[in-house]
Amino acid sequence: MKTIRWHLGSLKYKFLMWLLATWEHRTGTLLTFHTRPLYASGVTHASHPLVTPPSCTIVLQGPILHTEHFTLETVRLYKKIYPWAHIVVSTWEGEDTREIEEENVEVLYNSFPAYRGPYNVNLQIISAREGVRKAKELGTQYTLKTRTDQRMYNPNIFEGMVNALTFFPAGQLSKQHSRLLFATGGHVYRSALLPDMFVFGDTHDMLEYWDAPLVPEDAPNPGNDTIFRPELYLGSTFLSKKGWQLDWTVAQMWDIYRECFVFFDWSEIDLYWYKYRRYSEHEERKCYESGSSANNLMGFMQWFNIISNKENKKIPDDTHLPHANSKSNPTAD
Repeated sequence: MKTIRWHLGSLKYKFLMWLLATWEHRTGTLLTFHTRPLYASGVTHASHPLVTPPSCTIVLQGPILHTEHFTLETVRLYKKIYPWAHIVVSTWEGEDTREIEEENVEVLYNSFPAYRGPYNVNLQIISAREGVRKAKELGTQYTLKTRTDQRMYNPNIFEGMVNALTFFPAGQLSKQHSRLLFATGGHVYRSALLPDMFVFGDTHDMLEYWDAPLVPEDAPNPGNDTIFRPELYLGSTFLSKKGWQLDWTVAQMWDIYRECFVFFDWSEIDLYWYKYRRYSEHEERKCYESGSSANNLMGFMQWFNIISNKENKKIPDDTHLPHANSKSNPTAD
């Protein structure tokens, strides 16, 4: 019976491979797929042993994703591969978190504001801020702000992020304890447009970043954009706090990148987002056509070239920059 099941499984696999090969031939594209364990029990790898593990808190902010127990299994996964890290789930009053509480992690229940803000930015500010405040109470040196509908699988990512902040210290003009680290997002040629889903840094800097004023109903669009972007609001608010007089130019933003921030790629983090185009791996990094906005997304290579190749980097005329009219990454609440 076991042999029959194996044979049937092999036939299904071969048929799937035939379908994919046919699709590639007819569309003229190459297709890959990436499987990850859905449940924590399917993960057996662990982080490399360190003499002194990093002092970190992981903040998962937003509503609980109950589909396939995603948020619960994410908590279990993090406890398994980052056993030295504190975990804080910063969610909302009325959420069912009984199973998560049984995992002995910190669970925060925030009250909804009267106005949620465009793209739920006020919800993100509140849940992220309260999570980072709890991290400060816990006394950890570093805090990661991520989402309840995202999950990272790289067991050594904290070692890598702490090493990056140590190897690339913040510049004196930053007035920060260390650089803030963002996952892929933002834009090479746009000012203050910083990704807001995955942010890591010194807890004091993180608290300052997420302690932004709530957005009122009549708030103007930040900067020179045509629509309200939470990423732009959070980035520009933080930089203004730090004394940067933003002129919204590429030249100034590149100087800010050199002083204040560092970027990692989603692929290095092995970050998974259970939302929208979740079956398309690294959709945001596709850049095989001219004019693709993905060509100008900030990642580690783009950031590293900006900070290390200053004399050879040509800055285009700001008036000729591509101007996006739609939001690229909807913000979690």
